Amino acid sequence: MAKEEISAVLPVEGFVKLPVVLKVLGIGKTSWWNGIREGKYPRAAMLGTRTARWHVEEIRALIAKYRAEAGNESTEDATDGK
Repeated sequence: MAKEEISAVLPVEGFVKLPVVLKVLGIGKTSWWNGIREGKYPRAAMLGTRTARWHVEEIRALIAKYRAEAGNESTEDATDGK
């Protein structure tokens, strides 16, 4: 998802619901929940007994991390002659 699209979907601050998180990351529910169990993704903030939301700041940080990793991989590929 392009930066402009993410900015349109994610608020500047606050919390987001799971469908928004899945949309901006481009993954499914099962991958998301498995990633939480593995420590790969942030845990939800429980706003009630059945109300899970994620901090926008944590989701933005996750996106930035993956973009940085993707940038490093493409740089490494270029230097390796791949």
